[in-house]
Amino acid sequence: MESGESQVVAEPPEQLIPADPNDIQESEKDRRLQALFEACKSNGHLRAFLEAYKDDEDLWSLLRAVHSNEAVRALMKAYRDNKHIRTIVRHHPASEPIDDYITEFETRCKLFARFQECTDACNFLAWELTLNATVFAIVMVAPIAILQRALSDQQHRDAWLINYFGMTENRAADVVKRYRPGWHVTTKWILDGAFRRPINVRSQNGNSVESKKCQLRDDSSCIFTGMCDPAESYIFPCNRNSRDFHHLLSLLLTFWGESSGMRSYLMEFDDTYFPKRVENMLCLNRQLQHWWYDGRFALKPLRKEGDKIIVQWHWLKDSFLRPMQPIRMTDDMSSLVDPHGWGDDIEESFAQHKSGRKIETGHIFAIGGGNPDHLPAFELLELQWYLVRVAAISGAHGPWTKGI
Repeated sequence: MESGESQVVAEPPEQLIPADPNDIQESEKDRRLQALFEACKSNGHLRAFLEAYKDDEDLWSLLRAVHSNEAVRALMKAYRDNKHIRTIVRHHPASEPIDDYITEFETRCKLFARFQECTDACNFLAWELTLNATVFAIVMVAPIAILQRALSDQQHRDAWLINYFGMTENRAADVVKRYRPGWHVTTKWILDGAFRRPINVRSQNGNSVESKKCQLRDDSSCIFTGMCDPAESYIFPCNRNSRDFHHLLSLLLTFWGESSGMRSYLMEFDDTYFPKRVENMLCLNRQLQHWWYDGRFALKPLRKEGDKIIVQWHWLKDSFLRPMQPIRMTDDMSSLVDPHGWGDDIEESFAQHKSGRKIETGHIFAIGGGNPDHLPAFELLELQWYLVRVAAISGAHGPWTKGI
């Protein structure tokens, strides 16, 4: 099966579902079991299970109890008669293993403490340097090898201080705010029952040719929900100015290294045309666009497969931190962020696959499948994966409003 595609389980034949509330009689057992074997010939795992337990009286007692339960029979009948219920039950979204919310958390906390020691050592130069929540969040997601190298010797530590704190640590918060997806979008809302929903958030790319390429690539539908009439959503904001862009490149150099593919990719383009290209767009329905811009979820680019890119969905967590909030060595790091698990299910339950199944952390999706030149840029997806998580951990989006 190709990555990003869903597995479909064969529907059990109707004759295997009892039509009356009576227990399965002994005379019926062999006939129903044989029919089930015939229906599942192509499923080796299920066939092996049935063969192993065909003489288990406890199993058959359980089956008799299930089939004599009126509520269960009603559910079976609804499954048999309702196409939508069958679609939901039969749809098994493709998924892959996930990492912790923050990997190697203890190691990262120690590295953050060492960075703080470096700044303390510079305070005698009249620099008032205190690491804030944005820098804390960056240390929580940036590659550990690059962070360790920055602290490996005096030369690297000096370079780190010059590259980063030469522009003051406050600039990190500005960079994350300006270059996460959606910073340029002002969303309008209408009241829809108990919820607010976004309106008038269509793409503001100003390039109809590139927009049409994006719509063609994504079949004019949301790449996650399958909903029609999607908005072309920017991965990388289109409002760039030279000073902020320079600070972003400096941040990537400091925490992701000079060989970072993200930094090299950004440096190849000018300040005007690049953001308006199809490689910087995804088709999302308007609610998912708002949640993405609000830091509710992030997309992890996993790999390229031919003319497709495989991404993995991750729900993020709300944070009580704020970007400029000082983080000191005396703070209990584990109280600032939970390194385990991912976002929980509140309003996220309204994000669904086309089948109606809820989108969950770990589900994977394939983007593309046509012209490989129209794929989103892997480097931009990677940059989004880091910056959206930094924004979520540091509270750059502000407190979330539940029910939106």
